[in-house]
Amino acid sequence: MKKISIISILIIIFSSGCTPDRFVLNRAQDYPILGYIMTGLDDVRVVNDNSLFLYPSGRVSLSTTGMTQFIGNFSVELRKGNGVRFYFRTVSYQFDRQPFISLEYTTKGCIVNDNNTSKTLIDSVAASIHKPELIKVVNDGKFIRIFVGCAEIYNKATTLPATEYIIVEAMPQSEVFLYGLFYEELTTNFSKEL
Repeated sequence: MKKISIISILIIIFSSGCTPDRFVLNRAQDYPILGYIMTGLDDVRVVNDNSLFLYPSGRVSLSTTGMTQFIGNFSVELRKGNGVRFYFRTVSYQFDRQPFISLEYTTKGCIVNDNNTSKTLIDSVAASIHKPELIKVVNDGKFIRIFVGCAEIYNKATTLPATEYIIVEAMPQSEVFLYGLFYEELTTNFSKEL
């Protein structure tokens, strides 16, 4: 009987489909974050239930199943290098072929790229090594708003559909610590409230 129980447990473990490139953050929260390492497994390290570390050029997809209208909060600490890149309104599947809105948060400032149609440069809001900063994105219907700290650096309508994904990538030679990741569902029109 004991042998059958052990075999049953092993079958359950091995049939669960556990893959090393997938992980879950905020397991006990209302909106757990599903993670997918899009580069080599050594490029991303999950630190605990609410933080991860990106090594140079490490890329990770973060999503909340089925939630496309949300506020995403990320505490970001650049540990070395030039910066980090966030991709919004895109998907992880065939990522290199998908449209997106990106935020480059660098030591020289912020650049928002709207699907390669326009670029917005804000050199007064820049990353500093070992200085944490809150990055917030609001996916609200056709509007997207991006905040770095208290500064709203982007607020525009877009033709790109809202998706449940945010993709984060450390720039080459950069190491980034992400923590305090938190998603909340939009229940009102956030764009009109602020």
